[in-house]
Amino acid sequence: MISVIFVTGSPVHRKANIASLEATNPEVEYIAVDAYDVVHKSVGWNAGAKTASGETLLFVDDDIIWTDEIVIPDKELFGPSPLHPHHIGYEPYGKVRLIHPWLDGWCIGVSRRLYDEVGGFDEKFKFSGMLDADFCVSCSKVGVIPYKWKFPGRHLSAHTKYTLNPDHDKTRIENIKYLVAKWNLEVA
Repeated sequence: MISVIFVTGSPVHRKANIASLEATNPEVEYIAVDAYDVVHKSVGWNAGAKTASGETLLFVDDDIIWTDEIVIPDKELFGPSPLHPHHIGYEPYGKVRLIHPWLDGWCIGVSRRLYDEVGGFDEKFKFSGMLDADFCVSCSKVGVIPYKWKFPGRHLSAHTKYTLNPDHDKTRIENIKYLVAKWNLEVA
């Protein structure tokens, strides 16, 4: 079974997301966590994962429109293209070097086994930015790198991060600093 988990901050997005998911994927379990009930996206995703019954967990933003059936690849960590490169822009400081490419946080698919092994999402990351890179670094430390997957829908892009966190750009820098310190990453 697939469990789709999303943190929602908009009743309009929530309704559209669930309606399109039910129309295209009636067998899928969906779990909506109200963003205003959680401190950060990672907290919401982890809370949703605790109640999920699926062997595959699909963490998505609420601004998704599902257009096709979800077909899960035979991979433990996957997400839609493009995979981000081996670095993160860290203006004005330079670039943070990562060992492997990483998935964009609007859609991360992971096996329950791998999610449990790495301990889920780090809840110290503030609402938007870098929890996706951190999760991929955690997975790479146990030998799993992301797989590029064709997403069965559309992402309306950027609505969630600016709606729920008007200080997104400032928060992103704070999260990058935490990511660099946590993993002792190189800044070039």
